[in-house]
Amino acid sequence: EPPFAGWGIFTPNASTSTSPHLLSDRWTPDPGVLADVLQYVKLPVVSQDECRASYASRSVGYNITDSMFCAGFPEGGRDTCLGDSGGAFVIEDEVTGRWGVFGLVSWGGPDECGAQRMYGVYTRVGPFLDWIQNHLRAPPQ
Repeated sequence: EPPFAGWGIFTPNASTSTSPHLLSDRWTPDPGVLADVLQYVKLPVVSQDECRASYASRSVGYNITDSMFCAGFPEGGRDTCLGDSGGAFVIEDEVTGRWGVFGLVSWGGPDECGAQRMYGVYTRVGPFLDWIQNHLRAPPQ
């Protein structure tokens, strides 16, 4: 389960997992406060079929493209949330032990963060690496 780290909404009374370092940032009508300590959560990547099915069952307006992926638990409880958009979804290379950015937090479903079978949606970084590298090398305008 790769970790995600972000400064998004932190609900102090939210549930935690069995591991004390995994926090559940669940959206509520009282959205809590922005965290002043960097939060992180470990989330499994979900198959494209499951990702698409979970959103297709909610609304016809959602389109999970090949440049997106979902992460989260079927039972919900842990998720990225408001304020986390643009944050890095990182994965450790099992061979080298190095960490790299696999995706960026993009959006979530219409329900509260961490809802059952409603996964967070991330943008895959791989398809955009050429663009990123070209713009990092580009002289300032």
